[in-house]
Amino acid sequence: MVLSEKERKERRVAGMQRDAEQLSMAKKVQRTLMSGRPPVSELKTPNGAVNAAKTWHRRIESEIEDVMHGQGPKRADYFGVVIVYVSPDLSCLGLSSPYASREESQIERELKDNLAIGLIFGISDGQELVMGKRPFLVTKQTDEWLQEMVLAAKSQLELDRLER
Repeated sequence: MVLSEKERKERRVAGMQRDAEQLSMAKKVQRTLMSGRPPVSELKTPNGAVNAAKTWHRRIESEIEDVMHGQGPKRADYFGVVIVYVSPDLSCLGLSSPYASREESQIERELKDNLAIGLIFGISDGQELVMGKRPFLVTKQTDEWLQEMVLAAKSQLELDRLER
């Protein structure tokens, strides 16, 4: 049986819709956040990194609300954002405290004299925990550093306590 191009396209679209329906809330939000254009590669000041974390925090909150259509978890402890930084001599990686609006100045102090290289975020829907990363500098080395720090961020965000 040979399918026409139109039939193949219809089947592909139907399959993608079926796959999307089976995703958990956390996976749907992560998929939305990771789609789109890749980030612009740029160095960020401590203030710029905190502003990026604030923007990402708000975006996650908005995406959770959109995916859940107003039903489901709205508490801030279902997701979190941390900033990954490296020392100026590139010898030591670190994570900031999880972003919270009233602690912005504390996070800026943590980042002082360090280079912010990206964000790591985690989203939990109570059954599943997904992690994601968003680099500030788009290089192979920063990608490896962010990947290395994902597990550390997972334990720091403490979102796995929400899994059943």
